[in-house]
Amino acid sequence: MRLCVSVRYEILQCGDVEKLIRKRKNPDESALYYVSEEDTFDVIKRAHIATGHGGRDRMMKELQRKYANITTKCLELYKSLCEECQKRRKRPMTKGVVVHPILSKEFSSRGQVDLIDMQSLAKANYNWIMVYQDQLTKFCVLRALASKRAAEVAF
Repeated sequence: MRLCVSVRYEILQCGDVEKLIRKRKNPDESALYYVSEEDTFDVIKRAHIATGHGGRDRMMKELQRKYANITTKCLELYKSLCEECQKRRKRPMTKGVVVHPILSKEFSSRGQVDLIDMQSLAKANYNWIMVYQDQLTKFCVLRALASKRAAEVAF
């Protein structure tokens, strides 16, 4: 085993393999390896699976024990692309949308009325379009109205 020393890093050689490590203050410290760009994905993947698809902080704690140059940005990117994490993160439908549907048993017993403002395109003094939809059959009735007064809409 041979060590080449620099200001910021050391080269650790074991046989034919040379590894770049962070400079140690004393030889008893454990080596923190620098990961090449090609190996970054595999290293993060191993840590992510080892932490049980853990979050960014759990992965960072796991990786800081052995590696020196893995950034939180890389971890966030990997976590956002992990299919298993995306499946787990899916939330159920929001509550309170329509809990109880409106039920009706005969035609014209329940309906919905909408008024469409057509004042900018008025024809022959008709400024509004009333849309009535029956709740049971979804049948629509359209009527042109001169105003949106309650008496005229009810008629």
